[in-house]
Amino acid sequence: MSLRYILLTLFIIFYTQSTQACDACGCAMTGNYGGIYPQFTKNIFGVHYGNRSFDHPSTDFNFNGTSRVLRDEFNSMEVWGRFYPHPRIQVFAFLPFRSHTREETERRTTISGIGDITLSANYTLFNTADSAKAKISHALLIGGGILLPTGKYMQKDELKITLPAQFQVGSGAFAYSLNANYTLRYGKFGLNTDLFAKFNEMNERSYEFGNQYAATGSVFYKLNTTSKAFLPNVGISYEYYEQDAEFDELKEDTGGDVALINLGLDVYLDQVFLSASAQIPVMQSLPYSQPAGATRLNLGVAYLF
Repeated sequence: MSLRYILLTLFIIFYTQSTQACDACGCAMTGNYGGIYPQFTKNIFGVHYGNRSFDHPSTDFNFNGTSRVLRDEFNSMEVWGRFYPHPRIQVFAFLPFRSHTREETERRTTISGIGDITLSANYTLFNTADSAKAKISHALLIGGGILLPTGKYMQKDELKITLPAQFQVGSGAFAYSLNANYTLRYGKFGLNTDLFAKFNEMNERSYEFGNQYAATGSVFYKLNTTSKAFLPNVGISYEYYEQDAEFDELKEDTGGDVALINLGLDVYLDQVFLSASAQIPVMQSLPYSQPAGATRLNLGVAYLF
């Protein structure tokens, strides 16, 4: 059986995206791996930094005029919050600021600005983690969200050529998501599974990003000291991207799938927690001219209240 079919099976088994469960659970952070987040029923205000880079292959398609495209780098700083209007309902808001840089043989282009704001909510179907002293506990949450087209999506390079849709800081269209989260904890060990699906609409330039699907499974262990707690975690993610469409025609150089190994560490200091993680690609199935992704880095700091 191929790795792709194994990962697709995991994708079906693991179901979820943003949320919290027992005294720890996962949060995919609008598509980015965000670590294992604590304290069910606690409000959170945080900042998340993510870095992604992509190396372009040397093909006849990876040119901007006479300048060959070498590398794209995407940096994002995201202010986010989780709030509880009801004990069973948690509401998320994500406000991203993005800076994208493209390296070419003849020029270097950087664009930046506010990205697409995301609002989402989750409902707790069940949660047996009423006490952190319980030896076994589990929780299941489901939810959905909406992405608002607040980011710029028609920025140009120094030659006044509109940059590709995938490079823009915004999409120019609404998008909708579905997610669910299941967390099982046994003593100090835990398993968090996560699935996310995003459905994109067409923007005014008749461009429509392909729908996206992502699944993550993580194992974590909680280490306690007198004044702090550590939560190392390791897992695997699988992401699948449908082809984009322009003027109702599929674009052959888009779409694909990728599998990643996730390594993370969270540190809890009373009401503050820090998170750091890396995602290492282990399988990528991409079109001939599409750039391959390198290791992703994620950092976060948040306050619980």
